[in-house]
Amino acid sequence: MPKIVNVDEKRKWICEKAYEQFLISGINNFSLTKFIASLNMSKGLFYYYFQTKEELIYKVMDLKIHEALENTIEKVNLEKMPFEKLSAFFSIYLNEEDVKLKNIHKLIQESLHLHISTKNTLIKKMNSDLYIYLFKTLTSLIDDLIEKEYLKDESKQFSKSLIATADGMFFHSIINDKYNLKDNLYSYLISMYQLLKKI
Repeated sequence: MPKIVNVDEKRKWICEKAYEQFLISGINNFSLTKFIASLNMSKGLFYYYFQTKEELIYKVMDLKIHEALENTIEKVNLEKMPFEKLSAFFSIYLNEEDVKLKNIHKLIQESLHLHISTKNTLIKKMNSDLYIYLFKTLTSLIDDLIEKEYLKDESKQFSKSLIATADGMFFHSIINDKYNLKDNLYSYLISMYQLLKKI
């Protein structure tokens, strides 16, 4: 009787193996042919799971970013004070001590071209889904802080601009190695919190 393969689990397994390889060789030096051979898998079977090398790279990044976001939300939930909750949410950009986040930041830098210019509709959908998740999570956090009367009612409208600004600063730090992301983003969060908090 043939073994039944769970497609989602197999895709996740392939992604974990690819992530390990990305950390060793980097995305730019990643050889799909060598990687498929290391899996003891035919090219035809691999392409059943992933149609392109870019799709594999982005799916790995998508999984790892979501893992980091889940850890970040756990940190947010542990914090008691309102500004610390916001800081914990943006720690995904700021936390330079976390090895997993440092690895993700490095791989994002190497795969940035996939995020910006792609004709692959699956990658576009994953990008869209990621931002929907980010906005929903931050809006929920802000709603909670409004309900507890830490923030003004109009704070809700700032969730998208807060994420867009953090992304812009992150991109700036990629193209300008003298730009201090941590200091600039932290200062920005303090300023925004001062504007939005209830007095």
